[in-house]
Amino acid sequence: MNMKEISTEFFDNSIRAELIVNIPSMLSDEDSPPDIIADNVYDDLDRTCAAMGIKPPSIHDIDDLGFWFSDLARRKGFNGFLVQFATPIPTNIRQDGGFSFSWGYYTTQWIYGDTYEEACAKAVEWAAGFVSEKRAAAGVSAK
Repeated sequence: MNMKEISTEFFDNSIRAELIVNIPSMLSDEDSPPDIIADNVYDDLDRTCAAMGIKPPSIHDIDDLGFWFSDLARRKGFNGFLVQFATPIPTNIRQDGGFSFSWGYYTTQWIYGDTYEEACAKAVEWAAGFVSEKRAAAGVSAK
């Protein structure tokens, strides 16, 4: 997917990137990670580690966590993008599969990709699956 295709897919599927973390550049200094990493990636460690397919550590000190995460990224070759994507939560799902939504009521998901384009493609799959789950929960078959 190129950026024009990503833009179209995101518009068509109501997806946005909330936070884009380029792992090698943002974790290059394990002793002092940017606040945005500590405030988002480390504070949501179970979900960020799940996105990367790794087990979260039992470390609670942010300095030790920064070293652990940076070291792990280098050793395991995580040189891509960890992205927090968002999509609105469908409401008032109709029998024809249509629904209402608002960006005032949304959910997020962390997704890792070796490239930003790969992460975006995974986000489109995630958002479509999320909507399908909500339709199924409402007893409506896919549109």
